[in-house]
Amino acid sequence: MHREIATWYRRLVDRGYAKDGYVQRIDANIWTEDDKAHFGYGWTKQVCRFGDIRLSLPSLPHGSTGPATAYRVNILPWFVTIGDDYQTLDTAESGTWDNLSRCHRDFDSGTKTPSGLPNSTHGSRVDHIFPATVRLGRLGAISDALVGQTRWDTVDVRRELDVLFRDDDNIAWGYVQSWRRNAQQLYCDTFENLVLAKKDAFRENSYFYRRERNLSTIPEFVRDSIEDARSQRPLGTPEPPNTK
Repeated sequence: MHREIATWYRRLVDRGYAKDGYVQRIDANIWTEDDKAHFGYGWTKQVCRFGDIRLSLPSLPHGSTGPATAYRVNILPWFVTIGDDYQTLDTAESGTWDNLSRCHRDFDSGTKTPSGLPNSTHGSRVDHIFPATVRLGRLGAISDALVGQTRWDTVDVRRELDVLFRDDDNIAWGYVQSWRRNAQQLYCDTFENLVLAKKDAFRENSYFYRRERNLSTIPEFVRDSIEDARSQRPLGTPEPPNTK
């Protein structure tokens, strides 16, 4: 479908539904049954099960259906393309590489979303840094490049990329296994720092403080807000987690 975007957009212009925003919500007026018949494409459900990964691109129309039938935790990385000047991003309005590098370094959520929209209204930006944030570092050059802590054109990154994507699968797989062992050990070490940081930041309301004392791991003020959300829950949506 990405090869047909220009043709599809001209059809939207003809129908009077063309938009110029950074993000487009595709409803029945935007993608019609006539479009489906003309292009020969339709929505295909891709169910993400436990541990699954879904990859997409801005040029591929994609979305999510709901309401959800169960509670789940998602990790939603949004990778962006860096221009030849090593500043410009694929969506210029979303900021620069320097912005992203600083945000990852300082644990700041940034002022713009990857789509270029204000993060305060279209994202989850808060005016403070989560006090128990800890850094999981020393994972490798490629890992650092993925979060803007080093450039992709450095010698270290190029060497790791060469190992990972060379023709010898055994060497590449050895790199992956070594990375996983290192990541597992670093994660365990960092988790200990996280426990201490949370106890220091939240004291008697800390999850770990309360768990060690066989208390409800959800403090009373949080339970009250969950109960309030449950009372206002729209019909057909799943129950919030049990607070007992």
